[in-house]
Amino acid sequence: MTDQDRQRRIALCLTHRLDRDGQNGRIEGRFLVQVESLHPGCQGYRNPHAGEVIDGWFLQDLVVPASYRRDTPEKTLWAYPDVLVYRRRLPVGLETAVAMVRTLAKVERGLARLREAEGYINDHIAFLFRLARIFAAKVVVPVDAGALTPWSFIEMTPDDLADQIRRWQAD
Repeated sequence: MTDQDRQRRIALCLTHRLDRDGQNGRIEGRFLVQVESLHPGCQGYRNPHAGEVIDGWFLQDLVVPASYRRDTPEKTLWAYPDVLVYRRRLPVGLETAVAMVRTLAKVERGLARLREAEGYINDHIAFLFRLARIFAAKVVVPVDAGALTPWSFIEMTPDDLADQIRRWQAD
């Protein structure tokens, strides 16, 4: 499988949600796997199945968290630099735990190589795109509700994503 084929298989999907008080926002990245989309021009993705390893990665329940407060003038995105966590609701057996550790270790090695080659970053968007490079993934956001289906996505560039995050914070 070529890098270009892998590039089409995995996506880092970013979603936005406000807390109940409407002041705290959360932007969460989850890894999805490509499926055939019913809508031309859009990519369709699904959650990885239980126990599914894709191109050597265990992606189920793997999350990149970030949050912000809407009542501050700068609306700073509080990223957790170099944080990638599993949010697991089900019990974890040995096989799953080993797959999780392998994935996190591969990510850490990839981040260390990029840090050494390109330097330290403190911007969450740059971190997301470094992760996308490590996973050979696209960075996508869901198409607006009502436009197509909740499982249709559009690809983002770093500038597109910065604009999208500003729109989320302003809404």
